Amino acid sequence: MSRKTKYKIFNWIVILVAYSFLAYKITDFFCHNSFEDISISFSWHKVCLFLFVLLLLPINILLEAGKWQYALLPNIKITFRESVLQTLLGFVGGWVTPNKLGDLPMRVVRLKDNNDRIEGIVRGFIGSVAVVDVSLILGLFALLGMTASEMWVSRQFLILTSLFIFALQLLIIVFYHRLLDYISRQKIADRKFRNIEIRALCHRLTEISIRQLTGLLFFSAVRYLVYCLQIYLMLCSFSICLPFQTAAVAIPIYYMLLTISPSLPAADIGIRGSWGVVVFSLYTPDIASIAVATTTLWAINNVIPMICGSIILQRKN
Repeated sequence: MSRKTKYKIFNWIVILVAYSFLAYKITDFFCHNSFEDISISFSWHKVCLFLFVLLLLPINILLEAGKWQYALLPNIKITFRESVLQTLLGFVGGWVTPNKLGDLPMRVVRLKDNNDRIEGIVRGFIGSVAVVDVSLILGLFALLGMTASEMWVSRQFLILTSLFIFALQLLIIVFYHRLLDYISRQKIADRKFRNIEIRALCHRLTEISIRQLTGLLFFSAVRYLVYCLQIYLMLCSFSICLPFQTAAVAIPIYYMLLTISPSLPAADIGIRGSWGVVVFSLYTPDIASIAVATTTLWAINNVIPMICGSIILQRKN
């Protein structure tokens, strides 16, 4: 069997699994939710808010594509169009794997050189760390704005958990160059793994500068703000209009809780809906609308890009 044939079979398997999982999620959602309890009063104002949430989706994807293109520099140069295509493919891979672990491997499939693929995964991982750090930092600041009566679990537990994850990632970044330098000086660096030159790969990865790390943090912060605006507008479209100061506290905490929670594909909707109810029910009793609003936003930010990515896969076949 030729490599091209294997690639086609792999693409079709990914598409089949992705759409099977989508059908399961839709069926499971309608089986466990009653729409009779959802207080929706349609108006042009709410329709406009919903449409604006949809319009923020391509902005979100373009920001992620720009971040991906920037993360690959200077060794791997791709066009912005190619970066967008690879980002959409990543949604397909991340759709069916725990904690979206398949995102980066699916993106680098379109890179021709094997060394570039491994390097791309490592650089993409560093970009993912930047996203987590932004979420944890802003979430911790938001925790300080909550009163004791609003805390549903120990404030100390949340702070210590978030600080532990943040410190662990900070250690990875601080000792990143030292670790690569240490590996490149070992005998194992003389070997090749699937035709990958380990020493050469380590030297290429050390070219990630502090300036580039700062740029990745900037892209992550802007994307984070887009996510916050999306969830705020989505809640408003379901008649849950939080005051700005309340939203500035509740939304970062919501995203921080999602960040520190392990995520399995089959439970992703449940996790998001549960944390949404836990956080936003402190300010509104409309639990059903909270669950549907968070689930709808999940569908917009994940299902639509996944479908676009699967179309790209199909056309490649």
